[in-house]
Amino acid sequence: MNRSVIVGGIARACSIFSSLAWLTVLWALCSLLLVTIPFATVALYDGATRLLDGDGPSWRRFLSTMWNRATTTILAMAFIGIPGALTLSLAWLARSGAGPAASGAALAATAVTAVLMVVAPVACLTAPTPAEVVRQIGVLAVTRPIRTVAALTPWAASVIIFTICPPQLVIIFAFVAISLGAVGSVAILIPGRTGPSPQVFVRTIPQGTPKGITQ
Repeated sequence: MNRSVIVGGIARACSIFSSLAWLTVLWALCSLLLVTIPFATVALYDGATRLLDGDGPSWRRFLSTMWNRATTTILAMAFIGIPGALTLSLAWLARSGAGPAASGAALAATAVTAVLMVVAPVACLTAPTPAEVVRQIGVLAVTRPIRTVAALTPWAASVIIFTICPPQLVIIFAFVAISLGAVGSVAILIPGRTGPSPQVFVRTIPQGTPKGITQ
């Protein structure tokens, strides 16, 4: 094999790893206050989108996305809080010995909440206005149910790999675990992106009309 091909491949791999690591570091730093985790996650998805479109992550862009999408993120989190609260209530009932029905309902509510949490960042980036973020979540979940559920796979895979990863490689993988989950989810939810702007997603999401939702 040509030596230049090997060197080029190694350089590209290092570039991809450094971009993923920087994106994870930005998310971790901006999530230190805990209450900022939802805002940082929306910015993480925006960075993942730019990374898939060939642009490197930028801390200025990251902070700007957190600030500009703050209202949208708050509304999305308030909406997700409904099934989240239901999940906690059902889980408490199940632990109190309410029976298998409560356990099954708690499991179903947990799955719904997890799906909404994966879809919400994309909806926050694509909603034309903050008031439309709930509708955007519904559009993604209803019109693309298979992709929506599949978007959980990258996050589950990251958790599994992190769990079984040898101790010597845990730190290395930790630098890219979060960003890999976001990149995988974006790639599954919104395929065929063109251009660095997250607004390109709007063109691929069905828009509502008086006659219903059309593509």
